Amino acid sequence: MDDPAAARAAARHAADALDAQLIAPLRARIGDRPLVMAPIGDLHALAWAALPSCAGRAVTVVPSAAAWLRAATRGGAPSGPAVLVAGPRLPAGEKEVAALAAADPDAVVLTGGAAGAAGVTAAMDSARLAHIAAHGVFRAEAPLLSTLELADGPLTAYELERLRRPPGVVVLSACDSGRSAVRPGDELLGLGAVLLGAGTRTLIASVLPVPADRTADLMLGLHARLRGGTGPAAALAAAQQDLTAEGDGLAHATAAAFHCIGAG
Repeated sequence: MDDPAAARAAARHAADALDAQLIAPLRARIGDRPLVMAPIGDLHALAWAALPSCAGRAVTVVPSAAAWLRAATRGGAPSGPAVLVAGPRLPAGEKEVAALAAADPDAVVLTGGAAGAAGVTAAMDSARLAHIAAHGVFRAEAPLLSTLELADGPLTAYELERLRRPPGVVVLSACDSGRSAVRPGDELLGLGAVLLGAGTRTLIASVLPVPADRTADLMLGLHARLRGGTGPAAALAAAQQDLTAEGDGLAHATAAAFHCIGAG
């Protein structure tokens, strides 16, 4: 669609229609409380934050109620320093990581040639938080070959399976990094599913392509709230509201693309 105004109107109409079907019938019961969603099928890829009833609300998306309970009650979270990674060919990602590092002098920062797959996965083991700003590719036909682009090539979901003690919180500032393929029985396969299965408590990632500059703005707002002690789902919701307050369609689309997955 070549007309931006028409595209925004179509997106609002779709969001209103989905909201009326999925959330509105429950609105009187849920009030303004946080939501935990265990979608089925294609609803795993829905941009929940775009729905009017979810705007500004802490929303957590989970593979199942059992998976949410495991994540929410998992003890002994890793306490190692945060890991901040910037992949290649992404100037906005490098600026994003530099700004995050300035606010966390103890963080392990991997950029340029140091941001290779072996170094990144080694640093992620036992980190309390890992943030990776990189180009992401989701492969629906082979979801475990979905990738994050690092200095020496792609980091696949298979390689993330080798983490002995994955970070408690992982933020993937990358296109499509939160997408999963849905297999029979609602089994999810993808980068996020691997991390949650390995022991990560919370993943924040995008289910859509996102522009780097706007994503960086969202990430800085998210981390400022995480540092202040706000939980991941609430921190993401507040950062999304701040970004959409700017009013332009690109800001709205970027904010809506990100999910809090696992335990909020």
